[in-house]
Amino acid sequence: MNTQNMTELIPYVNSELKKGLSIVKVEKNLGFGKDTLRRKIIREGYTYDKKIHRFIIDNNNSQNITKDKPNNSNPSNNLTHHITHEDLNSKSERVLTNEDFQILFKMIDLYKDKTSNSNDKEILIDRRNEDITTRSFRSYKKVFDLFSAYCTDNKLNQKDAIADALISFMSR
Repeated sequence: MNTQNMTELIPYVNSELKKGLSIVKVEKNLGFGKDTLRRKIIREGYTYDKKIHRFIIDNNNSQNITKDKPNNSNPSNNLTHHITHEDLNSKSERVLTNEDFQILFKMIDLYKDKTSNSNDKEILIDRRNEDITTRSFRSYKKVFDLFSAYCTDNKLNQKDAIADALISFMSR
């Protein structure tokens, strides 16, 4: 038995385990030290299933995803891409059309726009050197109570929070 070829070794080990031998005895019969064979097999992407007493492919670590490139000889706009997900127990295939890709691109653009923090009109004020003026304004009690609670919970200065809100409003 070639102990370097893992593709031959794993079925052999599983057959020995099926006969009732322990992993330690299989390692000893093959001339490996304790846990050496087990570590090699695990590094190859297998895991030991205690219920069936076999080494099986670890689905969490070894999932193959292949993408077939479209045939460039067909100049059609309706190109399709095949994405195959290979699994131990099943094989599933999903065909993505150009329409699907366009939808994905739109979703990406919307996500980028939503998460983007950059504004076209950005007003920067250095508050350290600014004079502070007093103004009184009228507001709804519930709104101002919510605002006060928000500032307290987030340890914000109400004066700075109002200034940020006004700047944000003006930059729209």
